Amino acid sequence: MIVPIAKQGNCYVWDCNPASKFSILYSDNIGPCHDTATVLQAA
Repeated sequence: MIVPIAKQGNCYVWDCNPASKFSILYSDNIGPCHDTATVLQAA
């Protein structure tokens, strides 16, 4: 089961410090027929 981890106990947060950055997760396939411009604009 996937559950959220508190930032204090998350090794990724300590190593990469994403809290100081804005990031998005695109969970889909990207191909020639997909609208990648919209995804990049959102970033």
